[in-house]
Amino acid sequence: LNQLYVSTPYLRCINLDSRGLKSVSSILPILAKFKLLDELELANNNITTLPEDMSVLRNLQTFNISGNPLSNLKDTVLSLKSLPKLKKLSLNLEDKESVQIVLETLPLLEYLNNELINSEPQEPSKAQILSVHAFRPKPREDNKFGGDEFQSELELCHSMKDLRLIYEPDIKHRLNAEISAKHSKIKTDLQKELSSKSSSSGVG
Repeated sequence: LNQLYVSTPYLRCINLDSRGLKSVSSILPILAKFKLLDELELANNNITTLPEDMSVLRNLQTFNISGNPLSNLKDTVLSLKSLPKLKKLSLNLEDKESVQIVLETLPLLEYLNNELINSEPQEPSKAQILSVHAFRPKPREDNKFGGDEFQSELELCHSMKDLRLIYEPDIKHRLNAEISAKHSKIKTDLQKELSSKSSSSGVG
């Protein structure tokens, strides 16, 4: 690592996968020299514990420590908590309880074992839905076929998409159904009007 630092001190990623490492403490001072280091691969070694304080790796965002016989999960997670910018973590977890311990201790974590945390969109609040309805354009009254009213529904739909509120399937289904119904009505009215004009021309 010392030679690596001399030759390339601005490395952003260091891969020490499967090197037979038994301790992180012994290499931590050297790793701290890489000021831009944001990804560290220590998978598949013989590491049993992590240093209590690893904050010297102040820019580390991605850390893979999977495949190591870490002895105590709670101590391990407390050590990981000292990494101020950690966002992506790979770590062997035995059950849901272990996952919960990690998530509770590391609330700023974005990815755990390559899975996005909190990826499910939240249901829009009533206040958000009401704010979207405030954008609904008023239909003009001079179009008997309701073209502007139909356009209003489309604009409302686009407004909701822009605000990322169409996450709830029921809301999306209802809007699509309403728009489809209005479109069918407009088409039917137009056909009736054309048919009526055609009949009138025939009689004349």
